[in-house]
Amino acid sequence: MRTVREVLGPECRKPFISLVWEGRKESALEVARRLAPTMSLISDRYPAGSVNWYLPTDENGGGTVPVPEDPGSLESVVKETKATTGSEFDSSGTYLFLYEDPAQRMNPLASISVAAGFTRDNEVTVDLPEDFPLGPPSAAARLFLDLVRIWQPDSASFMTVSAIRASMGKGCVSHAAYLAWTSAKAHEQVPAVSGEYVIPFGEGQLFVAREWTLPGIVALHDELGPEELGGPKVQDPPSFPDGYPTELDGLDSEILWGSESQG
Repeated sequence: MRTVREVLGPECRKPFISLVWEGRKESALEVARRLAPTMSLISDRYPAGSVNWYLPTDENGGGTVPVPEDPGSLESVVKETKATTGSEFDSSGTYLFLYEDPAQRMNPLASISVAAGFTRDNEVTVDLPEDFPLGPPSAAARLFLDLVRIWQPDSASFMTVSAIRASMGKGCVSHAAYLAWTSAKAHEQVPAVSGEYVIPFGEGQLFVAREWTLPGIVALHDELGPEELGGPKVQDPPSFPDGYPTELDGLDSEILWGSESQG
């Protein structure tokens, strides 16, 4: 399976998927029921039984026991996090790291940061290494939409830190990204610009950049211009169908990516 670097190019650095929404107060178990399938989506990209999730290592040696990918076990992990935030408005969250060997702490295969269940400022971030087995753009889009379906955010994006840095100083935040999704319940839906495709998905829109390169994302950011992405303070969660948009079937031949982008 193609890695992130093979799909986005060698200049890609620090890819991540971010999912954001405002107020949606949920119990630890409700959050755990979303976190468990998220963990499985990422770990399933590796051979069965070869990787496990771990909490951060503490001074007492914690974090050396694998965290099971089931809501029952995760409820206590999320509950402990929520109990130590000090306020329901605090966005402190749960952190999990994926390793083949827990003794090798410097280079996780992926990580998940979860600040969810609060009355404001909820965010889930999945950090991926450049050698993560992502697959072609169509596979990346299906993984992205799986996460959107699980967490029901108001907005989400698949982006790299390198692309963000390259866009700095070019105006206000926009939805420019390799992949983006916005809820029709939270945001005004916008028409496509020349640098992207817009595909309906659930109660919102999936945006796909036409060029999966760093210069392509910078150009898309310039084309979009400033956007107002602030959502309502209390979320009305969007709903989604099973399956994926049919437009993803031919996506790999419609956009510039991988070796084509290096020519």
